[in-house]
Amino acid sequence: MCLSIYTLTNVMKLCLAAQKVQKLIDDGTLAECFGKNRNDEAHECVTTFNQLAESAAAVLEEQKDVSPFLRYRREIMADTQTGKHLRDLVLNLAGGTNVDLAALFSTADTANCRIALELIATASRRAPDRDLCDQVSARSAQLREYEMARGMEVAA
Repeated sequence: MCLSIYTLTNVMKLCLAAQKVQKLIDDGTLAECFGKNRNDEAHECVTTFNQLAESAAAVLEEQKDVSPFLRYRREIMADTQTGKHLRDLVLNLAGGTNVDLAALFSTADTANCRIALELIATASRRAPDRDLCDQVSARSAQLREYEMARGMEVAA
């Protein structure tokens, strides 16, 4: 299973750039750079913000290459009604169970509808990650057992 989505180099660059920006704020350089004859401070601030922007763009670019089945794992595995529908969708796309798309799209917010559409579009080009499908199946079974146990407690 792949837990690391970004290469360490780009994440480290992003963290270092963010730390530099925080330092500029903390030591007053950012505020001072806009004063008269503060060209060196202004240059340092602009350079730091450029590094931050470049690092953030590199991390976002890496994310584009990651399968949405991994990128949206948190949403898929969520213990929510939409999470259940997304799990059903993943299992369906992997060749498993039926999925109620009407229920998914009627209960999901805009962000989760986009996730579902991205999963469907990606599945038309490549199969979902097998490890994720196994995890989704296990999580779904775990939640079904929990709901059944809870239902028995309520009935008793």
